[in-house]
Parts: sequence; C-alpha cells; structure tokens
Amino acid sequence: MIRSAKLVARYSLRSPLSLERMRYSDGDDELAYRRKVSNGRAGGEERIDALDFHARVIAYIPPPPTTGKK
Repeated sequence: MIRSAKLVARYSLRSPLSLERMRYSDGDDELAYRRKVSNGRAGGEERIDALDFHARVIAYIPPPPTTGKK
C-alpha cells in the first residue's frame, strides 16, 4: 500500500510537459514538440498549431469542485 502511494505521489509531481522538448518561434503559428520513444512507440517531432496545442493542454484541467451551494 505504501509503495503504491509513493508511486502515485511521484507521478502527480511530474510535469506533464517537457519544456526542453518544446520549440516555439515568435511570429510562427506552430510549435514543435519532440516526443520521446516510449513502449515501442516511435519518437519524433510533432508540429501543431499553437492554439490547438493550448486547447489540448486545457482539456486536461479538471473543473473546480462543486459544493452544491450557490
């Protein structure tokens, strides 16, 4: 039980994005994100529109908790 709690804590402290693998140039509408090789999945670089990238990141932010009071 303690080992799994440590794994969950370590996972939640990890940043979901690596700024070292991200490139963005002023005046460019795209950013490049270099993926690492993981579980047999190929690495490489993905170019994505900056606004689409923000939309992907924002989709992972959970809504605030509701208490039922207004």
